[in-house]
Amino acid sequence: MKQTVKRGRGRPSMRHLTCSVRGCNKPHRAKGLCSSHYQKHIRKQRKERQTDPSEDFGLLIDCIDMKQKMSEVECMYNERLEAIMAKKDKKSSPNKAYTNDEVRAILRAIDRVEKNPGPGVKTNPKNLKFWEEVSTILWHDSDYHRGAGALKSWYNKRQREQRESDTKPGGPLAENYTQIGHEVQDMRDDISEILTEMAGIREFRESVVASVDDIRQTLRDICDLLTAGGSK
Repeated sequence: MKQTVKRGRGRPSMRHLTCSVRGCNKPHRAKGLCSSHYQKHIRKQRKERQTDPSEDFGLLIDCIDMKQKMSEVECMYNERLEAIMAKKDKKSSPNKAYTNDEVRAILRAIDRVEKNPGPGVKTNPKNLKFWEEVSTILWHDSDYHRGAGALKSWYNKRQREQRESDTKPGGPLAENYTQIGHEVQDMRDDISEILTEMAGIREFRESVVASVDDIRQTLRDICDLLTAGGSK
């Protein structure tokens, strides 16, 4: 009967091996080395891992510089955030009422665009590009933000209200309209008088023509009488 050899579990034993260093026959400890050579190998690795103190100091300086730069960036970020928040407080929302300062800023922007329009921009309030240019200038100059459509609607509403207020009784245009009405009425009266005078002139002309016809007829009668008396 053939005998089977029992094998142990796990990694095979290396106790029968010796050190891999030439000339050393000490038993194996780890990584192909005996205990003494293995300790030398560990000390050598530790020595290689040790860094130069100057390199550590340079790394420390770099860390300090990085920290200073981070603090500067943080300060710049905080200042920018404060500026944005201040601008946000001044910034007008689309549904917010127009203040007097904002209205003056819009009128200045409109005047600037009308005097110096950008490329491809027509100085026509009905053109949307005109109001886009006004919106851009308003944002850069006064930190107010209104869209082109909102500005156009506001301007049309303002013009309509201005016309309505001008034509109301007591408005600046109402007096002009009243004065024009009086002048038109005076002109109508003058025309009526002229027509009346022309009618009188026409009647006088007709009476003169009738008188001339009567005189002519009388002269003809006299001529006939004289002719008849001479023949007798």
